[in-house]
Amino acid sequence: MGRRIGSTADLRAPLRRRRALPPFLYVEAISPFLRFDGLLPNMLYAFGGRNQEDGPLNTVEIFNTWHGCWVPGPPMPKRRAGSAAALLDDGRMMIIGGYDERGIAEGLLASCDIFDPVAGAWRKDGAAPLARARWGHGCASLQGKVYVVGGCSLQLDAPLQESFMETLRQCEIYLPTENRWIPAAPLQIARSGTRVVALGSRVLTAIGGCDDVFGRAETQPTVELYDVENQHWSVLQHRLSYPRRISFFHLSLRAVAASLWSS
Repeated sequence: MGRRIGSTADLRAPLRRRRALPPFLYVEAISPFLRFDGLLPNMLYAFGGRNQEDGPLNTVEIFNTWHGCWVPGPPMPKRRAGSAAALLDDGRMMIIGGYDERGIAEGLLASCDIFDPVAGAWRKDGAAPLARARWGHGCASLQGKVYVVGGCSLQLDAPLQESFMETLRQCEIYLPTENRWIPAAPLQIARSGTRVVALGSRVLTAIGGCDDVFGRAETQPTVELYDVENQHWSVLQHRLSYPRRISFFHLSLRAVAASLWSS
């Protein structure tokens, strides 16, 4: 009996490399909305995270917007929770830092992995590691660079114990063309669990978070802006109505923007 159309195997098919059809078939025989010349726009990716049973995960799930369901993706090279994800200009995705099954102290990660959604594969040698391992950080892409903001890390030269964790003001910038990280201007306020968003072509925002690793101190209502031209963070006078932070243990989610495939 043939394979049932719409099965899980069918949904995973775009992740495997297929031999291209003759070009004339695309133009003459296939409707434009069925021509998948590149990755489908607005696919949503969930990388790692953790659950109560398994702890940090290496699983990847992709929300297939065409079929309206989640399908599995190639697992990450290592387990990661508390990581962050960013989209590179070439369409690849970068998964940054976090911690593995050994916990937030011994398992603290500086390593970074890169996923190619077109090839459906992880880059074998990953990317250059962060200058400082961290988890609970925020990140965003802007002007072809990746900005990592705040997070939690061990105090410098401290034992591998949770009690020596601190919240960071430190930020880093990844230069994809050189595969290296460089220092960035520090935040005005140390933040973990902050949400970082790019506004336009020259401004980053760091929204909320908390100034204590385990949320024992103030949850931040403040918002900071970073001007990439002036290389400086400034705190806005206007605050959030309700202080908040993102969960450290939620999955890292990033959508692939349609504009990447329209050019």
